[in-house]
Amino acid sequence: MEGGRRAAAIQTLVVTADLNGWNPQADLRELLDSIPVHPITRISELAPGT
Repeated sequence: MEGGRRAAAIQTLVVTADLNGWNPQADLRELLDSIPVHPITRISELAPGT
């Protein structure tokens, strides 16, 4: 049951992003690619809207 709730939450985020013209897969890929090379002291720069 918990897995279904998690899947629903993720799907809600993905569909909402899509409806707002965002590409969640590309954004997530960019974020995950940036983490290993980004200075830990500036990690907040990776947050949305910064």
